[in-house]
Amino acid sequence: AKAAKLPMLEPRDSAEALHFAKLGKRGLAIFSISDSLVTGEELDAAQRQTSFTTMMKIALETAVRMAEK
Repeated sequence: AKAAKLPMLEPRDSAEALHFAKLGKRGLAIFSISDSLVTGEELDAAQRQTSFTTMMKIALETAVRMAEK
């Protein structure tokens, strides 16, 4: 399927990233996507509740590594 041309960040998110950079700070945002606007695929509530464990582990490991730098 052809990828949709959507902006990667919302204006608020972009502003927050610039604010962090201006202050010499680092920020981390991790988003999980359960429904596709392109293909119409969706996860039901039970799947969303149980399927993001790997993503959460990666997010926590990444945050810990960032904090150590």
